[in-house]
Order: sequence, then structure tokens, then C-alpha cells
Amino acid sequence: MKCLKLQIFQESACYKKPFAFKVAETYPLPPYSTVKGFIHSLLNANEFIDMAISIQGTYESIFENYTTFYSMKRNGKITTFPLRVFQLYNVELVIHIATHEDIMNTALQALWSSEETLTLGRAEDVAVLKSAKLVDVQEVPV
Repeated sequence: MKCLKLQIFQESACYKKPFAFKVAETYPLPPYSTVKGFIHSLLNANEFIDMAISIQGTYESIFENYTTFYSMKRNGKITTFPLRVFQLYNVELVIHIATHEDIMNTALQALWSSEETLTLGRAEDVAVLKSAKLVDVQEVPV
């Protein structure tokens, strides 16, 4: 069986936890839904593509950043306040994706020929593609 293996570097990233409103907390790795969205966006998919995903990775440290959060009230008044954002520094990811081989080939081609900047997580979380290739894998009974 073949799967698509990606090695990605991100200088900084925030994989924001949902329902973290006063502070933008981050997961230590991107959630499956984020990686699936990354692949669907890359393929310009307009329907769901079933895939199995493995996400591995490390980061050097976590740092805290501040951004301005804008909130529009019902009366039209806009309020602002500083929002603490926790970000991962020097993120190294290894992602394996298993799906139909033609989809993996299309994704591989799209990764290397993309004219847009690759991002994983927020729009400002630039993803540097270090390696992308099809690899052979085998199932091992546990």
C-alpha cells in the first residue's frame, strides 16, 4: 500500500483550540481536521475526500504573542482588546496521508507546483515543504 509522506517546517504556528476565547491556546500538533482542510484546499476539492492521516512532529518552544481582537456589537459599536496568542516555534512535522493513489498523485503534483504560499493552521502560519513523496507502507498487526 502507498501513502503520501510530507515533511513540513513552520517557523511559527498556532493550531488554535476551539472555545479558547480570552487566550488563543494552541495544540502541540495540527488537528486532523486542519490537515484534511489543507489537502482539500490544495486540491480545490468541492466534495469530501476520505483519507487516513498520521501526524507526528516536534517544536522547539512555545512563545506568547499579542494581537488586537475586534468585536462588533449589535449596536454597531466596535470594541477592541489585546488577545494573547500562544505560538509554537520551529515546528517540524511528518504527515502521512493514505487515500486513493490518483488523489495522492494529484496532491503531490499540486504541492510542488502551487503558486500560492502553503499555510497550515492560520493564514499567517507559512508551511515550508521540505519533502513530499509517495512511500510504501505495510499494515502490522498489533
